[in-house]
Order: sequence, then structure tokens, then C-alpha cells
Amino acid sequence: MFHKANSSILSNPRKDASKKAKDVPLRKSDRKNLRLRAASMLNCDDESLLDLCFLEGTLFSRQMQLPDAKATLYFRSAAAEEEDTAWPYHYHSQCIWIELDSKTLVPGNSNKPEIIHVPTVTLLSLLPPGSLPEVRIHPEASKFVCRGADLMKPGIRGWRPPVKQQSQAMLAVAVAVNGNSQPLAVGLLAQDLMEDFMTNVKTSGVGVTIVTAYGDDLWKNQLPPSLVDLNSLSLFDGGHYGNAGFVDGKFVAPIDSSGTDDGTDDGDSQASVEEKDEEKRAEETDADVASNGDSHEKHDTDDENGEEAQDDQASPDDILHAAVCKALSMLQAEKKKLLPMRMATFYAQHVIPNRQEGTSIELKRTKYKKFSAYVAEQVENGLLFVGVSQEGTRKDPMGMLIDFDVRHSAIQDFIVLRKASEANKPPDTKDKRLVLTHLYCIPHHFQALLRLDSDAIKASNATSDERRGTDMLTLKEIRSILDDYIDRENLVDPSNRNMIVIDGPLKDALYKQKKQSDNVTSIPTHIPRKDIITAWTAKMESAFALVEVPGNKVIRIGRGQAPCVTIEVSRRQSNKFATEVRGYEEFGLDAETLCHEISQRFACAAKIVTTQSSSKRASTELLIQGNLAQELEALLTGDVSKTKHGGAKDSPYCLPKNSIQKVLRKGVPAKGKK
Repeated sequence: MFHKANSSILSNPRKDASKKAKDVPLRKSDRKNLRLRAASMLNCDDESLLDLCFLEGTLFSRQMQLPDAKATLYFRSAAAEEEDTAWPYHYHSQCIWIELDSKTLVPGNSNKPEIIHVPTVTLLSLLPPGSLPEVRIHPEASKFVCRGADLMKPGIRGWRPPVKQQSQAMLAVAVAVNGNSQPLAVGLLAQDLMEDFMTNVKTSGVGVTIVTAYGDDLWKNQLPPSLVDLNSLSLFDGGHYGNAGFVDGKFVAPIDSSGTDDGTDDGDSQASVEEKDEEKRAEETDADVASNGDSHEKHDTDDENGEEAQDDQASPDDILHAAVCKALSMLQAEKKKLLPMRMATFYAQHVIPNRQEGTSIELKRTKYKKFSAYVAEQVENGLLFVGVSQEGTRKDPMGMLIDFDVRHSAIQDFIVLRKASEANKPPDTKDKRLVLTHLYCIPHHFQALLRLDSDAIKASNATSDERRGTDMLTLKEIRSILDDYIDRENLVDPSNRNMIVIDGPLKDALYKQKKQSDNVTSIPTHIPRKDIITAWTAKMESAFALVEVPGNKVIRIGRGQAPCVTIEVSRRQSNKFATEVRGYEEFGLDAETLCHEISQRFACAAKIVTTQSSSKRASTELLIQGNLAQELEALLTGDVSKTKHGGAKDSPYCLPKNSIQKVLRKGVPAKGKK
């Protein structure tokens, strides 16, 4: 229900705009009633967990009109820094309960709306497995559920019947993958179809109508701000619901097979005999859960190829080892940033995505049976270096990946292949950005005065064709010209090599004034090297170059002050603000396109104003409603860390950061990041 973008954002359905829709805090009595409802539905003996979710913190409701139902969402507030609580979410409030009021969801009920209660994935992440009736699916089918698809009956691999009866027309069920007991979605199943569903799971049609799932819009809007590094957060705050198998909102990987230090398998100990059989059959099949047509074609092809195809297929041990080595080769460039890393995170987010295309990692078919056994062997071989991780009272001696040997022979071939693919890969247009470089021009009379090399002054040896022969030099080049003059004239003080002797030409170049002044300052005869560099740079004329990187393509080069975009905020009557933007034309931005982009992204009024400058040349500027200085800076530079406003994300602009000038007029307060 929330697979479309912005489908979980609060809207105002009222015609009267003065009565704004808003989140409503719950009274204590309403919170107790909601907790009683949850206790009657969920198979949870730990009363403190329900108190933590429903009675602690702040609870508020949000009413929304969805395409198929009228929904009431209940959110639990984030834990404050100074708050002593076991609530694991610290950056954003989390939706823990949903009420659906719709007659379209209940078959055969066309008159009276039915109230349906649904717990969310956030709530189930804190409760023990089996709190809801549960269906099991193959891990490959989780990518389709994360995209918003309903669960079809042929894709169901196992079923756990309800322990507590639910007094509502449709049964709320959890969806989990084989090998990972934590639910990734919650959906609805008609009560009158449950018996047929339990006896004939493989029939066609929709098995479970998904209400909310990992990766939907409700999950995206509960993530921490974009400026927060998700890798530095816990598995709860990082958007994984406390489970390392939840990968980027797109896929759920099995993790029960990774093993523990005591050699027990929690998933097998909790599953029934039927569930073990279903899980074994799921591991031996391909990912044909999503499409029945693809599976028929694949079986036909396998029958034709016969034993010849089986001989060419790599063994499960080789597939696992190749995926690990490829994952390590991809981590080589950023291992200082990413390591140490939890071993479960390494397996779920790096090993599984780097397996060979068309294959799957089946640990139970390998000689290791568990990932921890494979890790122990590679530690002995010198490939991996591990450390101890601790969760609660349990310690895992190989729970952390500390480092790996980049010179190990097992990963050398993968490193060569990675470097070759990176060299042949065309540059990504999203990575391109503009850089504003300050250049310097040596005054013309300096050449004859100091007898400087004309080729050096004209930048004849510049690396770019656009700058060669333009007299526009980099800071390094003008310092090199000064150093050459000092060495040629032997101006270094022998007694103190940090001091430079000022001769006549250098004195005229650095200290000679155009007009005689009454306040005559004494000219030093010796000066420190760093001070003479500062004085030399101050005498240079300004120039600039606009360069596109990567590639170092010069877009524009010229003398004078570098162009800049001015964002000016002024105060109007009734404590209103207006933002003016000018100078964007210097970077090739179209006024109409930029005006439309700003008004759409930030939901504000914007218009184009034509102005007449002192040079008699007409120019345009944008007049925008409100104080949007930080938002516009983030949009124009593509740096979303400047603001928390969602309108600045995925910006098509990449102006240099040092080309933005913000001006706050009198009465405009400086504000922090939104």
C-alpha cells in the first residue's frame, strides 16, 4: 500500500486550507487501549516489550486516505539522547501500528466498513519470532516484495498457523525468508480463505496482500537524515530493522546459516519439521518464484543440456570462495573506511551481492555447512583477520572482520579484473562536478623589471590547451617563477636560509607605490620567505578557470574576478522573507528551467525579474518566496548536507561550492540546518 513515492506523507484532504492536517498525540487511555489490542493479537509473553512500544515515549496518530482504504498510522517517537530507554531508534519516529478502515479490502462486505489492525515491520523487529502467523518465502522472492508486489501463492514455501485468533475479517500475517526469521513485510489474508490456503498453498492467485514492507515509502521516510553516515549507525537506526540480512531496502538475505560460536542454529531449533523440509526444498530450487514462465523455460533447457550442464557448473565451495574473494577485492579501495565490520554484515551486504551471475550461495551444500567454518579456514590460510564481537552475553570469536591480506594469492586475480573494469568503465555523469580554480596573471612590467622568462609567464608549459599561452598561471607556477628569480640572483641569506634579501628590482616590484605618500613606510632589506610569497601573490592580477572533473575539462577561462551566484535574503512586511538569486547565467543555467525547478522542489512561488545593470546589459534574477538560502545552496552545489529539506536531493546541478555567496540583509536571522 505504501510502495508509491510519498504515499506515507501526511496530506490535507480538507477543503478549508486554514484547518491544517497534522499528527495528533494520543491520550494515555488511547495508548492503553491500543496496547490491549496488540496484546490480544500478538503472541508475545514479554509484557515489557509491549510497554516499551506503546506506553513509553510519545505516541501520535496520522490519518491518511489511501487508494484502497482510509488508514490511521500510529507512530512512536524516537529516543532522546538523555533518555534511558531500550527503544533502539534515535533519529526518527517509527510507525508501529496501522488501522485500515475499508470495505474494499474485505471480500463480500460492500456495505459496512471494516476495521482491520495491522502491526508493522518496526514493531515485529522488537518482538520474538512467531508473534504473528507467518509465511515463508525464498530469499530471491524478497526483492519483489520490497518493490511493492503482493505475495503470490506459488511463491510461498512455508506456513506457521496463528497461535492467537484475530477477531477481524482478514488475518494479519508476517512474511519472512527462509534462513532469516525476522519478518520483512506484513500483509492480509482473508479468514474464509485460510483453510484452503493451508491445504493448497501452490494454487495460483494472490496469497497475501502486502500492507507494508521493507523498502516501501514508509521505510524510506523513517530513515535518518541524508547527512548522517548510515554505516556508522546501529542496525536499527541504519534502516536494517536490527538485522544484518536486510540490504538497502531491496533484498533480505538469510543469516541463520552464518553460524554462532556454540555451533547451534537458532533458526533450525525454532522451526518445525515441515518448515525444515520447505527450507531445504527452497535452497535446492532456483529463483523462479517471481515468474512461472521463466521456470518452465529453465527446466526445459536443463532437460536438453542434461549432465553436460552439470559438469560445467562450479561447486558450491568454489562459488562461495569466489564470492568472498571478489567482495574483498571490491573492499580494497575503502577498507580503511569500512573495516572493522561485522561478519554478518560482510556476508549479507558484500559476499552475496558479489556472487557469480546466475549462481546462488548454498552454505548447507558446501563442506563447511556454516559461514563461520569457512571463515576459520581462511584465517588459518592468512587471508582474513578476525576479532571478537559481543551482543548481550554472547561472544563470537569470529564475529568481526578486522582486516584481510591484499597480497594474498587468492584475491590477486580479482583485484586485476576490478582494476581493468574500472579503467574501461566510462565516467559516470552523476560523479561529474564543476570546480572553480583561482588563477594569477603577472603584471606586464614585471617581465622587464625582473628579467623573467617569457615562456613561463605565458604558461607555455601548461597541461591544458585552453590555458597554454594565456598568461594565466596557477599558484604553484607563480611561486616557481619567484623561486627561480631568487636562486638566479642569489638572494638567499647565507646566515639564515629562511630569510630573503630584497634587491632593487624586487623592492620596486613589491613595495613601489604609484603616488607619493606623506606616510612613507620603511622598506625591509631582509624578509622571511613566507612573507615574500604573500607579498608576491598580492601583486598578481586575478583570473579564474571553471573546470569539469573528473577529466579536467576547462569549461571557461578568463581574467578578472571569478563569477559567483549571489543568494540574497531580505525581510519584507509581516515578518515575511524573500530570496533573490542572481549570477546563475554565468554558469550557463537557464532562468526558466531553474525557476520551474525551484518552485517544484520547494513548493514555493518563484518568478523571473529582468534588471538593467550599470553596463546597459539586461540580466535576469529570480525572486523566490521565503528564506531558502541554505536550500538553494544545497540544490545548486548538489551538496545535500547543507540542508535536510528533501527537495534538494538528486540535484541536476553541480556548481562549485566556492562560487556561492549568501547575503542576509538586516532583520534576517541566520538559521541552522533544517
